[in-house]
Amino acid sequence: MNQLAEKVDYLRSNWLPRRIIGHRDSYNAFCASIKVPNNTLKGCLDSGGMGLDLQAEFAAACGFEASWREWLDPTAAPPEDDTTPPEKRRDSAASFAQRYERENRARAAARATAKRPTAGQAATPTALAVPVPLVEDTSTRPNSMVTELASVALHLRDSNPEPGEVGLKFSLNCSENSGDGGVTSVKFGYLEFDCGTGRTCEARGRTGFPDGIVIDGARLAIGSVLTDQPSWAVAATTEKAIGLVASAPVDFIIVRNLSPGRIVSVSFKACVRDIEATFVIPSNAEPSEAKKKIKKRLRSLDITDGEDGYALLASTMMRFVAAGESAYCTSERKEAPCQRKSK
Repeated sequence: MNQLAEKVDYLRSNWLPRRIIGHRDSYNAFCASIKVPNNTLKGCLDSGGMGLDLQAEFAAACGFEASWREWLDPTAAPPEDDTTPPEKRRDSAASFAQRYERENRARAAARATAKRPTAGQAATPTALAVPVPLVEDTSTRPNSMVTELASVALHLRDSNPEPGEVGLKFSLNCSENSGDGGVTSVKFGYLEFDCGTGRTCEARGRTGFPDGIVIDGARLAIGSVLTDQPSWAVAATTEKAIGLVASAPVDFIIVRNLSPGRIVSVSFKACVRDIEATFVIPSNAEPSEAKKKIKKRLRSLDITDGEDGYALLASTMMRFVAAGESAYCTSERKEAPCQRKSK
């Protein structure tokens, strides 16, 4: 059984994905729940591969993100060309199962304990707000975070004719940073949006689907398929740093269902635990020595990894008000879900 088949078997038979997806322990029930034809999935299992389009739909239906390296490691050689034992690859079936359980246990518990209307009790109707045209709230200072390795900014499309809709583009700068005996620069990371109460389109309608898009010196590929938290993998097109990415389409991402006072944020993260995959290793340097210098520089910059090995390198947010208002006033300001870098 290949690694893809083992991952699918885990999603089909394990109690946790069965609770998340909501299917019985049978192949037919699993295919019906995720809306993938039996023959299509069987063909993928036989070949050991799955197209990008199907991966996005499959991941969304099963409760994980196609950008997970435990699902498919973009820095590893294809299985047929890799001499590493399958079970020792970063995207092995065992690694995928561990990541899935770590990400979804809380979600499964919340679903199991969610309150439902009792017999004879009607659900409380939700009032629907009337959408209004939106502009950036320039009266508030963005809650931003930058490091010496990266900075990111959001830019609003000049014209947003649809009420409750905004078109956004980003600019990202991953410059070289000198210190501790070497140069530290990022060549791979993830650009992650948080739409808050808003939603963007499904993966197939996003910028860069399905083959990716080159913007300046970086290639962006669809990461998360979630409509409230979409992401893109960002990779340098050369063996140098990502550098300045400033030519994104004016409507790189369109967020709908927003109302005055709501926030959209963007962050740039990188797997600092995996030095070779994330940072530029000079061709004329001894790899192990270069990695030691990069690790030392990260410590000097106070950049540490989290449980998943990733570190937040930059983030910012944008708050919206109704068009025509000079400011959106509220007694309790809501901050974007990002952290500040203390100087």
